[in-house]
Amino acid sequence: VKQIISIIAFIFISLSISSQGSSDQLIRKGISLHDKGRYSEAIIYYQQALKANPTSMSATYEMSLTYLQMKDYNNALKYSTKVINANFRPLFVAAYCVTSSALANLNKFDDAIKLLQEGLTRCGNEYLLHYNLGLSYCKKKDNQSAIKHLQKAIEIDTTHPGAFLLYAHALNETGNWIESFLSFHFFLFLEPNTSRSKEAFGEMYSML
Repeated sequence: VKQIISIIAFIFISLSISSQGSSDQLIRKGISLHDKGRYSEAIIYYQQALKANPTSMSATYEMSLTYLQMKDYNNALKYSTKVINANFRPLFVAAYCVTSSALANLNKFDDAIKLLQEGLTRCGNEYLLHYNLGLSYCKKKDNQSAIKHLQKAIEIDTTHPGAFLLYAHALNETGNWIESFLSFHFFLFLEPNTSRSKEAFGEMYSML
């Protein structure tokens, strides 16, 4: 009897490991398709990964991220909320960011802000949470609150160009054009050769 139980346990563990391996491969394929802009195809691979491993938070999160890119905000909310509710720490901050972005794009700015503040309580002073709070406040036209959180994001991570760019816009909206000019300057130092940098240089030139 013990031998039979051992054999059954071995088969179960082997199938579980095989399923996990298959799920990871499908997720990697989905991510590759996402990066190429083939979002609908990526979703199919994530769905297959979840069939192979229904508890995969990685597949669930990647699904939410791809739906966000597709502007299917309700499905992005559905899957990113699952990651948060599962208390899956490795993707906790990322899931909060996707959920808040989906809410903000649905014009639910107060809900997005409340969620991100909850994220700060649960995750601590994470750069991305402060940045997304700044973004949500900017969309809500509350530039003073946006400035506060973008300053915090820059203090935590001085190498991310997006925070400097958004900070520059928020400062400009409040009439702080000198500080705005300097923030545009730091953005261009970090990101000199993109379409965003051309627009930022144009705004700096108009300030002068």
